[in-house]
Amino acid sequence: MVSVGCKVDLPDEDHSPVPTSNSPSKFTNHDNQKIIEEPKLGMEFSSDESAYKFYVSCGKKFGFNVRKHHRTTNAKGFVTRATFCCSKEGYRKKDKWREKVKYRQPVTRVGCEAHMTCLLQKNGKFKIISFNAKHNHELIRTPMKHMLKINRGMSTAQKLHADDAEKSAIPLKATVELMSREVGGREHLGFLAKDYRNYIHE
Repeated sequence: MVSVGCKVDLPDEDHSPVPTSNSPSKFTNHDNQKIIEEPKLGMEFSSDESAYKFYVSCGKKFGFNVRKHHRTTNAKGFVTRATFCCSKEGYRKKDKWREKVKYRQPVTRVGCEAHMTCLLQKNGKFKIISFNAKHNHELIRTPMKHMLKINRGMSTAQKLHADDAEKSAIPLKATVELMSREVGGREHLGFLAKDYRNYIHE
């Protein structure tokens, strides 16, 4: 269990924070409202993937999607530095062809600077050397968190159910509705209709 920050369980991983002179800060939204204590600079992880999973867990709990922003590797191909960021980091490049279409995709990147950067240490662990918890957009609140991409995914049982429904020519909408009832509602389903559709047609 992480003793500071997101306080999430990630078994068999070292997330022990290293003592630091930095005072605890908070995850904040664009109104500078304090939400919850964040991980401190100096926290260490056994690998860059472990650090990524930790940041994803933060995203799941606090309501923002996460993506891998940048990685640096050495001559042997080993990762030495990794930055993970909010999915709303940066801005989409303008596409002159998209300006001519009637339907325009919603804006998904708004220049958010929230991120976590880890650097490989001599002891073989990755230490947080840079962390920005401030988002310039609203975080997703309960009960909408289940719609976040990082919170969605079909289980093996659900995929088998989908396969059987497809073989029986049962409509997608009816299948998703039935599966939703079985788990007590769409918010407990774990995926959206488009995730189901993508699985069937992949």
